[in-house]
Amino acid sequence: MLNIVLINAFYNIAVGAFMNSIIITTGLLYLLLLRWPDIKPVLFKDVTIPPLRLSFAKPVLKLLVIGLAFYSIYRYVAAVPPSALTGKWKIDELIRNGKLVGKNEWMNGAQNWCYVYIEDGGRIAFCANPYVFEANRAWFGQYIYQTGEKKFDIVFDGGTKRDTTKVKISNYNSKQMQWDTKVYDDTLKLKLIKE
Repeated sequence: MLNIVLINAFYNIAVGAFMNSIIITTGLLYLLLLRWPDIKPVLFKDVTIPPLRLSFAKPVLKLLVIGLAFYSIYRYVAAVPPSALTGKWKIDELIRNGKLVGKNEWMNGAQNWCYVYIEDGGRIAFCANPYVFEANRAWFGQYIYQTGEKKFDIVFDGGTKRDTTKVKISNYNSKQMQWDTKVYDDTLKLKLIKE
């Protein structure tokens, strides 16, 4: 409970929670002090533990623990292999409504994307700034990739299922692809290169 009091103090948690933690800590200390004669022998009693003479088992157990750690990581990665589409994709060319968007247009609006970030868990982010990821300007969403049709269904955060953006993927290899889509009132054609 003392740990909770310190967390509340140092992280500026609400005053009510801080006072509750002090009251509960004081109450627990009072109860511990009432039973101190019974608790003291348990805490400070000398206990003789016979030494284990299994000197050969210690290195084996160390190797076993390390091996189990690597095996669990391997099983996780093998069970969920990363998709070929995941990663950071640079938008090499963005055509909006038939007009090529210039390389420096990202400064004029958050919809002039420079990068697309595709994650394994179905999350996607579109960022306009080519130098740093700005979360306050980025467009976030959820996607479902339909392998057979080579399509993304993207629902931007704050939208509904009716606002699903359909993205047709063409000219895909592991390093580049082209998207044809319509986002709200804009028809977009994007050429992406994987970084």
